[in-house]
Amino acid sequence: MPLGEVREDQTEMIHQLETSFRAQLRLTDPDGNPVPNARVDYQWDLAPSGRLDSVETNAEGLAELENLGHYPMNLSCRIPGYQEVFWKGVQVQPEETHDLVVEPSQPVLLRVQDAADGLPIAGAKVEIVARDYSGSMCMNALGVEKPKVSSEAGMVSVDTLNDNGRYHFGVSAPGYLGEIIGPLLAGEAASVSLEARPVVPFRIQGVPESLVNDDGQIELTVSYTFTYEDHQASGRDRETLWADVTKGLLQFDYSPKWRSEIEIQFGEIELSYLPEEFLTAKPIDVTLSPEEGGAGSDYTLRPVELRFLTPEGEPAAEGRVLVHFDQRPRVEGQTRRLRTQRVVDVIEGVAQLEIPVPNELEVSPEGIRGYWFKREWRIEVPAEPTTKPFVQAIETTRAGAIAGSVYETDGSVASGVLIGVLETKQSVEASKRSSLDIKVKNSSGSHDLQNEFLASPLPLGGSYMISAHRGNTYMLSKPIRLTEERPVQRIRMEIPAGISLVGQIVNEAGEPVPMAETKFIFEPNDGRGFLQSGPRTD
Repeated sequence: MPLGEVREDQTEMIHQLETSFRAQLRLTDPDGNPVPNARVDYQWDLAPSGRLDSVETNAEGLAELENLGHYPMNLSCRIPGYQEVFWKGVQVQPEETHDLVVEPSQPVLLRVQDAADGLPIAGAKVEIVARDYSGSMCMNALGVEKPKVSSEAGMVSVDTLNDNGRYHFGVSAPGYLGEIIGPLLAGEAASVSLEARPVVPFRIQGVPESLVNDDGQIELTVSYTFTYEDHQASGRDRETLWADVTKGLLQFDYSPKWRSEIEIQFGEIELSYLPEEFLTAKPIDVTLSPEEGGAGSDYTLRPVELRFLTPEGEPAAEGRVLVHFDQRPRVEGQTRRLRTQRVVDVIEGVAQLEIPVPNELEVSPEGIRGYWFKREWRIEVPAEPTTKPFVQAIETTRAGAIAGSVYETDGSVASGVLIGVLETKQSVEASKRSSLDIKVKNSSGSHDLQNEFLASPLPLGGSYMISAHRGNTYMLSKPIRLTEERPVQRIRMEIPAGISLVGQIVNEAGEPVPMAETKFIFEPNDGRGFLQSGPRTD
């Protein structure tokens, strides 16, 4: 569990341990009957996260929890024949028996068949790869849950689904190209046709010699990006391969496991291909260097100096900046850009780093003390035959900060609060700034032990509002103007008690629409608003 924060001027930390206690969980069905042999996972509801453990219920539906502390927990369980459920922020007391009720489930029935002849496929694996309860997608890594296996008739029953969830499944079988299907609701049925796995030849020119080992081989990492409607999850079903490299030429055959985007990475180089690009009769040809068939060349690195120009008579800028750039050379063919982020120290107004060229830089203002600058986009760094550094001058302006704390209405420390900063409309009209491009530091996470925040750097002369929200409950501070006379200001905020809004979505015939997606729109009278996913209907 987290032990707190260390501040810059802090020299020691003292932690006081408390005596742990025991409690019980009791799982029952809606009729009060015990649910035995059920596994319950539990975890401290603390940021970043607490330890994860599990217990199993006995014949009376009871499970013993040991070594507990006075912190809330997150509990979850998946039991065959019952709806999976997740309880957040459960607080149990010493020697308490805490009751939990699980509801019977409606199974999803799947038939897995051969796409060529329609015959059933026995031994196919079906796994939940994503679940959507309230408009936000929850991704699952393959292998996290035990997969279901199809029968001789190709049938699979998944009987742990929640009635309020939508699910995507990964369906695979030896010798077949896996498919991602969904969304499906509890109680629905579907059929899945699998095609034979193809073999795709790859031919990659200009592989850097530094990536090849003494045996003339290179290590490849292959993974997949799964797409669920407008959500994506990358790095799935990762595997490692070795292939031969001859005079900078890498050739290998690969049989994809899934009809999904493939990502192939070696060293800092990453290539990606969509199914319509690799499910053809043609090999994949890629050139990493201008010399076709020539020996692989290493990256060309070029020094870069970012010089931050402060107003006349002001001290030199100090601190750190965030720099984004491509972490690989130009690649001909279908590829994905691999961007990397680096934190670079600013000493006496200058930040220095080396990057592969040609390249594009992005520089963010977060981290410089007392100054702000407009985020720099697409700074072109050419590949020139010189050892001299590429120099980019960046104008800065004086900046201040807004610090503060967040409390509940009863004066206690607020928990689970996220903090942001907005520039008022009048200030935006005067400054012509489209964005501040900063993140608020120490924004409280769930049940954090401290509730302080710092919004910095904020340009002087501007007027700002601090936003605090928990769930769908939002509040804004009064406009705060930062000036030369008052560059740093401190505020206290209280999260108000929210109200519940209940509505119903119906179609033209007046019938309720199940699992309809809603949107939550936050539009303040002053400052920028935003839109986010809201809950789905039941």
